[in-house]
Amino acid sequence: MPWGWKRTFTTKVPKAFSDTSGSVGFGSAAGTVAGGITGVTGIFATTGWAIAAGKALGISAAAGAGAVVGAASVGVVVLGAITYVVVKSLPDRLVTFKEVSGKRIQIEVLEKIDTEAPLPKVGVIGISRAGKSTLIKALNFEGFDGRSTDVLAAVPTELRIEGDESSVRIAFLDGAGADMSQQSKIAFLADYLIIILDHNELEMDSEVNGQRLKGHKVLLDEVDRHLMDRSGYNQQNEIKKIHILLNKSDQWGAGNLSKKKFEEWYFPLIKDWQSKPYVQGRFTMKVHSNKSFQNVTELKELIFKELTSAE
Repeated sequence: MPWGWKRTFTTKVPKAFSDTSGSVGFGSAAGTVAGGITGVTGIFATTGWAIAAGKALGISAAAGAGAVVGAASVGVVVLGAITYVVVKSLPDRLVTFKEVSGKRIQIEVLEKIDTEAPLPKVGVIGISRAGKSTLIKALNFEGFDGRSTDVLAAVPTELRIEGDESSVRIAFLDGAGADMSQQSKIAFLADYLIIILDHNELEMDSEVNGQRLKGHKVLLDEVDRHLMDRSGYNQQNEIKKIHILLNKSDQWGAGNLSKKKFEEWYFPLIKDWQSKPYVQGRFTMKVHSNKSFQNVTELKELIFKELTSAE
């Protein structure tokens, strides 16, 4: 439960407005507004007196009342300011995990989910049509639709293992593969990172696309830079695990020349990543297919094990 909040009301009240009970505390805030209203009402009430006094002194009633009305206008402005401050100081409503589970939400909303601890963030990055959203759908039990996205978003979900009653709540981070800034932000924010590489953007093509590999390299270089910055900025905020998935392996086939070409490309790259200081002991690489139930289950079990062992 966030600091300073009590559960005595449906509307959560900060300690700043709280006395010995929530109702007293909220009454203090309401009293401030009520006081402002009373003051403004009093100003208007004196308008009649000003008119009468103006007549007694030979001053026009309009002039006498005008001065008070002007003061009343100032009072209304003050009241508005007081009301704004009080309303702004009240907290945003917390949302339940059930309300957002399996749905794309803004990353900022993660802080408003009513959980005992922040949800671990599992970032899934890759260039367009690498299979990011498809993977999140395969790992998700909460009805996530799996459609590609063009916005940076979080997908809270409850990760479960077949035959195991235990579960762990997490938030996947997903974004547009064509937007390098979104992919970089995911790499900076995630606790665990899944990077998806493939040989071709098409699901049914075994040929290695050279331009595709160049796109992967650009992304990996950008992610590397952000992870280095993150590690140097705060060692407590270092990435916990990085998993690289070589996706669409169902299209390779035994003895396929394209497979060998793809291997020649990614073997040196993987070796280079394994040597980076911020990933030593935190790195895995797997041949993978989102269409393979076994591959998806193995990844799910790996993530589940890492998350539960970290608790």
